[in-house]
Amino acid sequence: MSFRSRVIISIAIALTALASERLGAEPAAKQDEPAEVEENGSNDVARFFEACKLIHQKAYEEATAELIALWEEENDPPALRHTFFFLSIPDLKLLIQNYEPARKAFSEIRDKLSASLKKPSWWSSSTLDRQDWVYLNALLGEDELTLSWFDSIKKKQAWKQTAGMFWGEEYIQTLLKDRSRWADLTLAGRDPLSIARTLGPAKKMMEKFDAGGPPHNLDFDAAFLKKIGPFAPGYYVGYLQRKMPNKAAAYGELVGAIPGSSGLLVQMVELAIAEGAASAAQQALLDLAEKQGADVKELRAQLEKALAEK
Repeated sequence: MSFRSRVIISIAIALTALASERLGAEPAAKQDEPAEVEENGSNDVARFFEACKLIHQKAYEEATAELIALWEEENDPPALRHTFFFLSIPDLKLLIQNYEPARKAFSEIRDKLSASLKKPSWWSSSTLDRQDWVYLNALLGEDELTLSWFDSIKKKQAWKQTAGMFWGEEYIQTLLKDRSRWADLTLAGRDPLSIARTLGPAKKMMEKFDAGGPPHNLDFDAAFLKKIGPFAPGYYVGYLQRKMPNKAAAYGELVGAIPGSSGLLVQMVELAIAEGAASAAQQALLDLAEKQGADVKELRAQLEKALAEK
């Protein structure tokens, strides 16, 4: 991947960081509806909201029929369907928990995807099919299938098969994080260090856009930190577990250069100590956190103790 591409990805990471986390979010049917929808009923957004309403009205058969129809329709762009269904995860989980025919229908869709997943590649229909498969596993409560697939490819440049998945890349990372699989976390998607290195150039590119574009309230640094926040400590420890201390140090330094990152720096050191990966190099991370105003005296003592016991 070219450096320019990574810069663009870095910008996308920051811009998408403001989206709400849907896996544990409020059902869409309980949120405000779009201000305007097409009156003829062909608008997919309106149809999704109506289907979600049907779920909460316990009209499960009608809701299932509409959702299956929406799934099977072609959307332009092709990612549209994936976005809608991702936003509807809480509602669909409610549906399949209460209506077995819906579970069966989505299970059948998931099982039919196998043939299209033989040669996944960057930004191809098969990549989107794989994301569908990951999504359906999540919906059906069968994430272990996703993890088994990841394990089968993680030594074969797994990022090439996960980086084009939109939200699917982050979801797989979340599964790994929740299981404390730190080394694997650094393999699931684009290389965290490479992305962090593009933050400076990405900010400069955004400044050029700002100069000729409309005003906005996006705090680029805050958005980037929000996006990487759940994973940054795991990335750092993952590099250490993979015997890549130089990459770990470089990643910590880059994160530490972002204003407001002191909390992440503290979490990196805390996780490293907890995972038996304490090192003298982490004093530098605490120095960076301290410069941002963090009180690290107690943690520094914990680090020194951990180093003395190694």
